[in-house]
Amino acid sequence: MTGEQFRAAFFLFFFFFFFAVLALVVVCAVFFYISLYHVYKSCNPDTCVVFLILSIVFSVTVPFFLVADRNLDLGMPPRRTQAPEPLPESGQETDPYESL
Repeated sequence: MTGEQFRAAFFLFFFFFFFAVLALVVVCAVFFYISLYHVYKSCNPDTCVVFLILSIVFSVTVPFFLVADRNLDLGMPPRRTQAPEPLPESGQETDPYESL
């Protein structure tokens, strides 16, 4: 293997390795912000989107928002919306999980 081939192979390896690590970092960041959104929503549902956007733009604000909402824990929000119950006078027999 000549020096030029070695440099080309090294460049290709570095190129693919760099983008693989970059993709992994992006995926981890997305999961971090998803979990951070759920924590914000469990503490203060009215301001969760504002806190999340400010946390993405200014990452230094994350600990301050968590400390500010530490005593407001309302429990985790439900993951799915419940199917509406049928009206009693209509006499409908529906399966609540049919739409899911």
